[in-house]
Amino acid sequence: MEVKKEAGILYNELSQLSQNHLFFWSQEILFSWHWWISVALSLLPWLLWWFFRPRESTMRLLTVGFFIMLLSTVLDLVGLACGFWYYPYQVTPFFHGFLPWNNTLMPVTVMLLLLVPRFSLLSKAVTFGLLTSFVGEPLFIWMGLYVQLGWHHFYSLPIYTMLYILSHLIFHATSFKRPAPCLRKQ
Repeated sequence: MEVKKEAGILYNELSQLSQNHLFFWSQEILFSWHWWISVALSLLPWLLWWFFRPRESTMRLLTVGFFIMLLSTVLDLVGLACGFWYYPYQVTPFFHGFLPWNNTLMPVTVMLLLLVPRFSLLSKAVTFGLLTSFVGEPLFIWMGLYVQLGWHHFYSLPIYTMLYILSHLIFHATSFKRPAPCLRKQ
């Protein structure tokens, strides 16, 4: 079969599936208690961060936060596409990843943890990995917001640990300490 024709058939099937999902979401998910929890988890941590962040580190922290958002969203979409997990309740029907986790809980937790003094990089990274893998994920399963299919919490541990380590390296990069060439005094 011709590639263009086959792609068109698959697109039409996907489009119909998306319309069915939108109808299901609007009838069964929107305004349910699961949806309200997801909305609260999407907004409240950002408010907490806004009030407790050190003002002078805002841009460095946001850089790390956007890095975490991007990477966790990509990894989440790969896991969804591979059939390792899914989310029965979503804030929006147009994005199949779990927005509260990828765009709020993960970045805000990492940004706040970066501000905790007196602990080594490795201890904070492992703590973050353990808490997200063995407390966060099971809690979301218990709440009915996350369903694992071919995945285990142990698989998440090195991924979350590495995410924190990369975030730490970005946050402490020396390029943040130098002004951009166009901003230097001549």
